Amino acid sequence: MNLTNHQQAALTKLQQFLQEQSTQLFVLRGYAGTGKTTLIGQLVSWLEQQDRPVRLLATTGRAAKVLQNKTGQNVGTVHGCIYAFDEISGQAEEGNTQLQLNFSLRNNETIEPELVFIIDEASMISHEKARADRQTARFGSGSLLHDLLDYADGRQVIFVGDPCQLPPVADNPLSSALSISFLAELAGSPPDTIELKEIIRQDKQSEILHLAGRFRQAVASQRYEKWPKVGFPRGLQASVLDDHHELQKAYIQHIQKQGFHSAILIGFSNWQINMLNRVVRKALYPSWELQTDELLMVVQNSYNVDLANGDQVILQEVSYDSKRAGFTFLRVKVKALHNDETYETLMIRELLYNDQPGLRRDEVQQLMIDFDQRMRKKGLKRKMNAYREAMMSDPYLNALRAKFGYAVTCHKAQGGEWPQVYLNIHKSVYGMQSEQLHRWFYTALTRARHHLYINDGWWIDRFNQRRPDAAAKMYAARKRKKS
Repeated sequence: MNLTNHQQAALTKLQQFLQEQSTQLFVLRGYAGTGKTTLIGQLVSWLEQQDRPVRLLATTGRAAKVLQNKTGQNVGTVHGCIYAFDEISGQAEEGNTQLQLNFSLRNNETIEPELVFIIDEASMISHEKARADRQTARFGSGSLLHDLLDYADGRQVIFVGDPCQLPPVADNPLSSALSISFLAELAGSPPDTIELKEIIRQDKQSEILHLAGRFRQAVASQRYEKWPKVGFPRGLQASVLDDHHELQKAYIQHIQKQGFHSAILIGFSNWQINMLNRVVRKALYPSWELQTDELLMVVQNSYNVDLANGDQVILQEVSYDSKRAGFTFLRVKVKALHNDETYETLMIRELLYNDQPGLRRDEVQQLMIDFDQRMRKKGLKRKMNAYREAMMSDPYLNALRAKFGYAVTCHKAQGGEWPQVYLNIHKSVYGMQSEQLHRWFYTALTRARHHLYINDGWWIDRFNQRRPDAAAKMYAARKRKKS
């Protein structure tokens, strides 16, 4: 694919950075539609021609698979690349049930000194240390950004991402890996950087990017409206449906006719997503119980099978297995949407039906204590290699953690894209802090590749944006019919 002049200038600057090797860090920032992925593909091809080793990584399993499909290159996750399981620590006696999985930085002595790390979706990399009281697993120092740079150990790193997307979930959310000032302070010198702002040729007329532009400009200029609204679309690549009922109905009809591959329903909170999944399931299936052919979303990377956080799977077979550690385990066979591979594993039933994004810390503790007690009965101690091997393969400790996947939060959708997106806006989204609200809208809108559907409400701007007469007449006719 031919590069635009702006993309070519960015590629040239990246090549100079890699050839001169005077700086460790490079930040490639670009908005949706500016061709970051195309540029990454061209850069990787150039590195291969130079016989320069490269490791392509992304911040989530979903983002890694999206990038792999687009570039044809092998893509891993940052966590999988830099961390390795070390030990399980803590006590499992009565009255003290604090067990913790400890992952340490991998030994980097065997990787080539000329290796280049390219990290996609870097907006989701956090510098903040994860709070120990919220986690059952500790990764390195607790700060992903610091650990990544320690593992790179002077090797060149290229961070790639959209500066207007949602930052990682944290007490003080910041996309630190895309922040020039933060990286300059961290590394002691400013990173090389370039920002892609020009929408590439085929996306210039995109109505989706036009609607997202209001929020992108607000984030870029740091000038925020108190009650930002979505512009009224022209009906070309984006449409407004009468209300949330019509939006949900249209989504259900779409997946009934065309399957789960081409569309997703996006909402705001975990509570809302749980409700939306119930609505969809009620329309599709006669029973509240889990059915074959249902759509699920993996919410945590699995060690037993090659499924990562964010992967969508279709349930092919399901049967009861057992009860253990306060959970019901189902034996399932699932097929991944991204590669049609099938996997057989155990799955935790309770997580499917509640409004939690994953297992709570105390629930993970239950699983770990159960495993620890079973190993002790076998005479295995935590420092033994056999204990570690059993921990990585135990079917109960590593049972699949999944939710119904018909609807997902914007945070879960980040890093992915779908041909059709149905965005179910709820007034509760306006409870967010202003900057995060604008980032939420921008991220949600840009998950759609071909068409975006939004439910009507006061969050649709009809008065401050010019719209074609046809769209105005269509909207007025709908309102007359409804009244």
